[in-house]
Amino acid sequence: MGIYDTELIALRDFASFQTAYITQLHNVIARLSPAQPAPTAVEAVRVDAQFLSNSIYKYLSTLGVPVASAHFVDAAYWLCSRQDFDVVVREDATERAAYLVDRFDCDDFAHGFRAAVSARYGVTGIAYVEGPLTTGGVLHAFNLVVFSDGVVALFEPQADQYVEPLSGGLYDLAKGGLIEI
Repeated sequence: MGIYDTELIALRDFASFQTAYITQLHNVIARLSPAQPAPTAVEAVRVDAQFLSNSIYKYLSTLGVPVASAHFVDAAYWLCSRQDFDVVVREDATERAAYLVDRFDCDDFAHGFRAAVSARYGVTGIAYVEGPLTTGGVLHAFNLVVFSDGVVALFEPQADQYVEPLSGGLYDLAKGGLIEI
């Protein structure tokens, strides 16, 4: 077995770990959340990874933002309109989870929101984003959403709010970052 085979096994194992981790996050959020009525139906359209890639890179290039790393794990994604996404946000309970430093913090909220929306609504065009280290040495995680019309927005799952990408501090992607979708 060569180095290439070892790298493929490591990537497969990482993907399995990641899937299990996101499933566990979804289960934790479901347990912490009060019983919810059935979700409102949203219209999700299937697109290929290239559509997502083009939308994200176009968005970042208009901001003059370099992408340190963008990782697309699926061949196809399901996107909804911004109007439907706003319904999803109103119904989602991720932001109600208790913030626990280094136990359930920004990265867990971002992964959890992404997993909950995928499981509950079938919408998968939500990326996990790690912004760059701030001057205070803080790394912050949040989400990037691609809508069915190709428009992209940054979303803070802890507050259920859209955020500005170049506002400095936690959402300043001008210094790069990691995007995983």
